[in-house]
Amino acid sequence: MVVWCSNQEDNLWHAALDSCPHRMAPLSIGTLDEGRLRCRYHGWAFNAAGSCVAVPMAQNAKEEARMCGLARACLTTFPVQVKQGLLWIFPYIGPDAATAAKKSSPCVMADLADDTEWIMTVAPVGYQVSVENTFDPSHAPFLHTGIIKYAPDQA
Repeated sequence: MVVWCSNQEDNLWHAALDSCPHRMAPLSIGTLDEGRLRCRYHGWAFNAAGSCVAVPMAQNAKEEARMCGLARACLTTFPVQVKQGLLWIFPYIGPDAATAAKKSSPCVMADLADDTEWIMTVAPVGYQVSVENTFDPSHAPFLHTGIIKYAPDQA
C-alpha cells in the first residue's frame, strides 16, 4: 500500500495499492509532484483520485490523453478518513467503496479528543539510559507526569 498527502494545508490523504499499473513498480518509492504521485520507474503521474494524469514518454498530447483515459491506467485506491489525528484506511475497492467506508466510520476513542496535541522532547541521553528506563517504572510518575496514568493505590 502507498499512502500520500496531496495537500498538507487541507490534510488530504490518499491510499492505493503499491503498484503502478504500467509496469507494476512500487509507487511507495515514487515522488510527489504538486500533490500527484509519480512513479519512479517511467514517471507516470496519478492524481488524488488515482487517475493517470501524465505519461511523460507518450508520443504526443493526444496519445497521452488516450493512455491516461484507459481504465487499466488507474490506481486501485482505498477510502481514507482522518479522525482524532489518526489516518484510517478502509480495505474496500470498487464503485461503492467510499459509501461502505462512510458506513463503517472509525470508532471514537474517548481518550483522544479531536484537539489532541502531540508533544515530543528530544533528550540527549545515551542508549544505556533509554534502555534502563524501559525497565524502571519508578521514574514514570515524575518524568512523565500527566502523560502516563499511574495509580499505585489501585495496583
